[in-house]
Amino acid sequence: MQVHDEERSLLAQWLPVLKRWWYMVVQYWYLFVISTALCLLIGWYYGKVRTQYFREQAMMLIEDAETLGGSSSNGAVNTLLQLNGVSAGNNLVNEGYIMTTRRLMRNVVDTLKLNVDYTAKPSMRRVTLYKERPFVVEFATADVEVPVAFDAEIEEGGMVRLSNFSSKDNDEEISVRTGVLINTPVGALRIVRQKDFAQFPKGLSIRVTRYPIEMATDMFQNKISAEPYDKNSSLLQLTCVDLNAERAGDVLVQVFEAYKRDVVDNKNRVALGTAHFIDERIAIIGQELGNVENRMAQFKRDNQVVDLQQSASVAVSESSVAKQKALQLETELSVAKYLMDFLVSHAHENEVIPVLSGGDMGSYGAHIAEYNRLVLQRNQTLTNTTASSPAVKQFDAQLAALRSSILSAVRSQVNALGLELRDARKVESATQGVLNNAPLKEKKALDIQRQQELKNALYTYLLNKREEVGLQLSINEANVRLVEYPHRNSAPIYQPITLILLIAMVVGLLLPLIYLLLKDLLNNTIASRQEVEQLVSIPVLGEIPHWEEKGAERLIDKISPSSPIVEAFRILRFNLGFIGENIKVVAVTSSTPSQGKTFIVSNFATAIAMAGKRVVVIDTDIRKRTLSKNYRHVGGLTSYLAGESVTLSDIVVTDGLTKGVDMIPAGLMPPNPSELLLSPRLAQLLDEAKQRYDHVIIDTTPFLSVADSSIVCQQADATIYNLRVGVQPRGYLPYLQKLYDTKRIRNLVVLVNDSDERTASYGYGYGYVYSCSQDLSIWERIKQQLNKKIRR
Repeated sequence: MQVHDEERSLLAQWLPVLKRWWYMVVQYWYLFVISTALCLLIGWYYGKVRTQYFREQAMMLIEDAETLGGSSSNGAVNTLLQLNGVSAGNNLVNEGYIMTTRRLMRNVVDTLKLNVDYTAKPSMRRVTLYKERPFVVEFATADVEVPVAFDAEIEEGGMVRLSNFSSKDNDEEISVRTGVLINTPVGALRIVRQKDFAQFPKGLSIRVTRYPIEMATDMFQNKISAEPYDKNSSLLQLTCVDLNAERAGDVLVQVFEAYKRDVVDNKNRVALGTAHFIDERIAIIGQELGNVENRMAQFKRDNQVVDLQQSASVAVSESSVAKQKALQLETELSVAKYLMDFLVSHAHENEVIPVLSGGDMGSYGAHIAEYNRLVLQRNQTLTNTTASSPAVKQFDAQLAALRSSILSAVRSQVNALGLELRDARKVESATQGVLNNAPLKEKKALDIQRQQELKNALYTYLLNKREEVGLQLSINEANVRLVEYPHRNSAPIYQPITLILLIAMVVGLLLPLIYLLLKDLLNNTIASRQEVEQLVSIPVLGEIPHWEEKGAERLIDKISPSSPIVEAFRILRFNLGFIGENIKVVAVTSSTPSQGKTFIVSNFATAIAMAGKRVVVIDTDIRKRTLSKNYRHVGGLTSYLAGESVTLSDIVVTDGLTKGVDMIPAGLMPPNPSELLLSPRLAQLLDEAKQRYDHVIIDTTPFLSVADSSIVCQQADATIYNLRVGVQPRGYLPYLQKLYDTKRIRNLVVLVNDSDERTASYGYGYGYVYSCSQDLSIWERIKQQLNKKIRR
């Protein structure tokens, strides 16, 4: 229930605002009609003359490297980076940026000659000529610093007339033949015919504009874009928006070709750098390999080896033989020494000499055998005889001689075996030294051999890579291709004429609406009686609606009695009785001029007269004398105030304003108006007028202009303060409230003048809107808040 109450309250607050806006729209309906018609006309004209743009698109595929003859992912780039274990890949965003760079677009501009533009206006719309142009202009200079332009028109007989040169202020015209180089205000140039030269309409002017190449590059760079088609593909969508569909398509194709050439050139450039690098490394590695091989040869030469393993095997064999020989010699030497000791000892003189199988008996072996045979015979003979027998003594003499001979032989053999054993031990020591040094030599040899193998492998690898780079240099193919070419027959990019007219109509309706709302929002003057009643507590005597009548007919007795303006003054006349008792002298004033004060005085007096009352109007605005414009040379108020002999009857003009309304003109302009109004005769005049008339209406000067109004209002029974809608500043109302509170003016009331009868808060009968709302509308509150912010 509470929600519904809040909704109704909100609706009640907004309803006056909506009504106000609606009445404003109705009041200024002609603005909406004019604005809508004008915007529709502009929209139609724009639809006819607007420049047409064409959008051409192409699809480019960045292929995987394996589809290009088994080349690596990034061609020559990876060949170089593989040496350091680095790999590279494609990036669609980067490639799209590269395709829209100035460097590539500069190549496109140079290829298609896009720095020279040709336009014509065969109808209301100017179009760009590209392949259908009847001629091309070849300039002698390579470039210009600023854009230059001229008009070219094909004449009868094949001549071309050049005019409207941008570099000259004069109207110089030049007729030239095609194919002839001629000097012009924009430089030397030549007109070259195209295939459509003869069919091109005669007299149709072609505007030729030559831009600096850098400027043309910037222009076309802004017209092209490259975006990834989606995240899951390697497609780039190229888009170009231009004034000519054929040119836009050619720009896309040439951008692709320039990008393709750039890729190939970049690949070859990297491949050449790679080849140079590989050649340098081959030379260095070859030199290092030669040094290692020389070290190996020197090592073999120094160590007298051909094959390290074979030399080691020979050394081991020789060492074994030396050991065996030394052992054998030691055995033989030991046997020989034993025999020598045996022979030297006399205890064994009659014993046989032992024959040792481990020794080499050499030449004395036979002697030992003979010696042992004789010893056996002696011992056998001794068994049959005595030691002194001649036979035994003969055996003893033979044995002694033979024993001595054997001992000499054994001693000689011991000496010989000693020498051989010493030599054998030297040989054994030498072979053992060779075996002890073999690991160090082998380690050194292995180190040299390892370096040799490493350099040899790297040398072979670089040779293979040089062959691969040479193969890549022979392949002039990029890893990109166009999978969809531009259509070149696309429809122009523009909104349908119906949409343009619809937008124009909406704009035509919005412009006056915005104007009226801003005008009302920024207006700091009073807008309605309701606003006055909310800002001041001064009684509001009435409200006078806006009246379109001009000139002398601005009196209500000249129009229909049922008119709203007449009814408004009737209500004003009726409300006069509620100001106070015995109110006869009423002064009418305002803050500033142009608020309709004189209009209120004249028609208020007329309304009183229409009720059968006697009324007189006194023009106390003796400075401006608007009400007395028809009586400027007649004595009036100033004559009465200045002269004691002038009476009321002398200055009253019967029916001076209209029938039934007498008038006292202001009179001649005095030098001291304020001092004259301070004369006691003013009060005397008013007393006499109250006795003769039922009501005295006084037209005074504006209250803030001079002191005259304050002087007159002091003499009046009541003062009507006229506030004109749209003229009276809202900021003055607090001062008016102060006047009312301090009682400086007796019976002060306000009158709202020139209000809009369709938005008036209070009506006058006959169908006028009546509202008793006591709060300011939301719209008024918004305006007050904005005005405060603006003042801050």
